[in-house]
Amino acid sequence: MSGFDADHGAVLDALALGPVMFVRKPISAADLDSALRMFRVLLPGVRQR
Repeated sequence: MSGFDADHGAVLDALALGPVMFVRKPISAADLDSALRMFRVLLPGVRQR
């Protein structure tokens, strides 16, 4: 997670390192909900609601 306002090249460089998601700020409630749902699926042992 970073507060840095990345340009397109920096986004591609970051994605090459293996993150599962890149969300631009300001983040919407829908994007945050989507990210949290993805992390719950990817992380074993995280309780679903």
